[in-house]
Amino acid sequence: MSNTITLLPHIIVDGYWVDDRTKFEGYVISQSNDIEEDDDSIFFYGLTESEIAESLGKETSEDFVITHYEIDN
Repeated sequence: MSNTITLLPHIIVDGYWVDDRTKFEGYVISQSNDIEEDDDSIFFYGLTESEIAESLGKETSEDFVITHYEIDN
């Protein structure tokens, strides 16, 4: 039995803010809900690739819309 932890890759997203349509690029999303201490580079936690793909280009309960994404290798 292994105790290896598999880290999910981060996802880099482009999109816009719903309220004023201001675009953003290169924001980092962690697929994990585990907050990484001292990492101000993470824009959002807990969205998986499948959730992002399903909501691509659509308004959701969040205050932003993702228009493009790629897996950060």
